[in-house]
Amino acid sequence: MTLNTNARYTFLIKAFFIVLLLELFLLGSGQFLSFGGLSLRMVFYSIAISSSVILLLRGIKIAKKVFLFLLVYISMLSFSSYLGIINGADSTQISENLKPLLFAFMILPFSMFITNISRVVLVGKLIKLSGLIMGVSFISVLLLLFFGYMDFSTIYILLSSDSNDFMMNDGENIHIFYKGFLYLNIAFIFYIYSNDKYKLLILSLLFIAILLTFTRGFILALILSFVLVFILEYKQKKSIIALTFIVTVTLIAIPFYISFVGDKSESDFMRILQIQQVFDAITLSSFFMGHGYGIGVPIRPNGMEITFLEIFHKQGILGLFLWIGFLFYIIYNYLNIKNITYKRVVKPFVVSTFFVYMQSLTNPYLNNPIGMSMVLLTFSALIVVAYKERKERFIKC
Repeated sequence: MTLNTNARYTFLIKAFFIVLLLELFLLGSGQFLSFGGLSLRMVFYSIAISSSVILLLRGIKIAKKVFLFLLVYISMLSFSSYLGIINGADSTQISENLKPLLFAFMILPFSMFITNISRVVLVGKLIKLSGLIMGVSFISVLLLLFFGYMDFSTIYILLSSDSNDFMMNDGENIHIFYKGFLYLNIAFIFYIYSNDKYKLLILSLLFIAILLTFTRGFILALILSFVLVFILEYKQKKSIIALTFIVTVTLIAIPFYISFVGDKSESDFMRILQIQQVFDAITLSSFFMGHGYGIGVPIRPNGMEITFLEIFHKQGILGLFLWIGFLFYIIYNYLNIKNITYKRVVKPFVVSTFFVYMQSLTNPYLNNPIGMSMVLLTFSALIVVAYKERKERFIKC
């Protein structure tokens, strides 16, 4: 290819991935924009995976860690599917379980696109932009509804007709929940570690938006994520002070926020019932290997709200070990970064991964494209930093 052709090709790849990432960050489960059962996310996924396979066949090299991840992941999917078949699971149910999990193959295009520090920074900027758009839009809609400039029933019909991404009611408090709000919180994390000019203003706006989702899990997951990173950096004086402040404010604020959110007893009861039914179904073999994909419990024959409960039910202790082990692998790679500048760049990625894991204690994010995207992007960013540091050490030698 000529120089101009190569530059045009690079520009097109970059433009496609910017659009792809914005779709992931802004459009929730991806079903909001679909035509005849085919969603925009499915189209982007197909293009990204096909392009990656073509590049691999042409000799483009990617990190061995990516192939190792895929090898373990494919083995896990295959074994759990086989186990489900043995245990009499319906093929349709197995397929439904596998669909969101296949998104993990996006690690291929992610790792091919995120090849240097500037690309890592670009992903962070897109996350912040997406969160800001979402926060401003959400608060604007609530204000228009509150002052009567918009009709709730019209919004309800518009947003709930073609997608299950939205949950809405207009009781004592107008309640609009969107699955993509996960990235409100992730954008909040990225702004915490940024030096943006209007950082405090944007953080205030995002935090108000998060509070107005009336989602206790978001607040709890944010707190636990920051606590975890402060524990990892306990030797730093600033971290100890910040951790003390967070714990103190949390203990004071939680009772007020719970009363503000309102009664969640029905939601809590459903989760408790799922836990009981999962434990009632435990056998010696399922404790270690699970029941397999396609095998649910009476109250949730397909998906469960608590991600790790579903993993345990279908993949046993082995499945939990693999998913939690991956988190520890990310922590290990983060702690091994020596360059302070690089560490600052990837820190919001790592804290956001903590957030996805913590939020998955109460909601299904880790094992679906919304949350999995963040974890895979973090993995790709850490691979770039590790390679960069090895290269710099080699040059010094």
